[in-house]
Amino acid sequence: MSNKVENSGMKIAQNTLWAFFERFGSQIVSFIVSIVLARFILPDDYGVIAIVTLFIGIANVFVTGGFSNALIQKKEVDHVDFSSVLYFGMGFSICLYLLLFFVAPYISLYFRIEELTTLLRIMGIQLIISSFNSVQRAYVSRNLMFRRFFFSTLGGISVSGAVGIVMAFLGYGVWSLMVQYILNTLIDTIVLFFTIKWRPTLAFSFKRLKILLSYGWKLLFATLLTTIYSDLYTWIIARKYNSADLAYYKKGKSFPQLLAGQVGASLDSVLFSSMSRESDNKAKLKYRLRQSIRFGSFIILPLIVGLAIVAKPFINFILTDVWADAVIYLQIACISFLVSPIGSMHIQVVKALGKSGIYLILDILKKLVGVIVLIVFINKGVIAIALAEAFANFVGLFINIIPNIIILRYNLLEQLKDLTSALLLTLIMSLSIYWMIFLPIPSLLCMFLQIIVAGVVYIGVSFLFKVKALQESIKIIKAIFGKKGNVKNEG
Repeated sequence: MSNKVENSGMKIAQNTLWAFFERFGSQIVSFIVSIVLARFILPDDYGVIAIVTLFIGIANVFVTGGFSNALIQKKEVDHVDFSSVLYFGMGFSICLYLLLFFVAPYISLYFRIEELTTLLRIMGIQLIISSFNSVQRAYVSRNLMFRRFFFSTLGGISVSGAVGIVMAFLGYGVWSLMVQYILNTLIDTIVLFFTIKWRPTLAFSFKRLKILLSYGWKLLFATLLTTIYSDLYTWIIARKYNSADLAYYKKGKSFPQLLAGQVGASLDSVLFSSMSRESDNKAKLKYRLRQSIRFGSFIILPLIVGLAIVAKPFINFILTDVWADAVIYLQIACISFLVSPIGSMHIQVVKALGKSGIYLILDILKKLVGVIVLIVFINKGVIAIALAEAFANFVGLFINIIPNIIILRYNLLEQLKDLTSALLLTLIMSLSIYWMIFLPIPSLLCMFLQIIVAGVVYIGVSFLFKVKALQESIKIIKAIFGKKGNVKNEG
């Protein structure tokens, strides 16, 4: 590899770590906030807000999906492209909000929860804010300025979390969750407005919008399918079972999401931006993908497997025994999220190459598998539904890797080789701590001992065998916090 390629790789790795800091830091703050809120808000209230965010999430896909990715992927963009997407998105989000406003009473009637009408109408305001925020985020991602996300995201979550906690303490219940949700996006948008140079101009081009739409609509449709599919589980549990079951399912799932989901999203955001710039060089694309899989699996696998092992004392300590029923859903979600980030990394190559048609076909196949499995287990209980979701995710991984076997000649043997060190290290770590659950000591003390031993064993064995992913991680951290950590093109 030439110095130019190595420097480019280091810059991408630095941005990956900044994105990781942003995602993981924000989730740590969010995690702390959720712990406090869980002590003031009942599972039923969490279930109600999950139903509200279900509809807001689907509407948000139309506002934030497709066009923002198109702005990142397009070779040449200027202020006309960004402004055109902004004005179109703002207008469309207002129309969506009005639609949501008028259908809210019918949604409330369907789920037999009267307060849903008001909650949907107020929380729907977030759609309009998100339309502006999505263009800001596209600008930051395209220009690899991921340090900006670190401050805006943490600012939004910290302030909104503090407000939510105060409201929950004062007895506002579900309304504290709603205010936290809206305020988070608003503060994120305000911070980005004052920390990046981009400003909308009085420019609009239907021609530019049409070009962006030709790429973006397929990603939008695929994202919509993904959102509807993932929310399908929420919808069915809320309708067929009850809001408490939904709360246990969602809360259990949220912890693996903190670990695997956010690490994966950090890698994805940087991968897509960097790969879009190198889409003409398949050798570089393959190198970036392999590097990301080694780095990502090294971080994700031990965290997820370790969390599954300490699930019971973890839930009891963090949320109290009121949430004990969430333990099994946490462990099942760990199985599910074990493979999701790796599959998502493969998809970034397809997106970066502009193969949005292939992306859509893959997404339809994965959702078809998921729906079939869900239909089989729909009447078997909430635990069976969660297991069905995990099984569908494993099938989805194999669907995701097919294009890169063909496009990048990244065969299964190479992929397994890139995962081997993380798999073996995780197995050694797991064996070193699993037996400790049988010790005659308090479960809380056992959990802390397991966490300490797991960290020492995993890092220690990595040093002993000079694992490449650990060496790369240390090099990246030194570069970020040393003199070489400055990214010159940020502004």
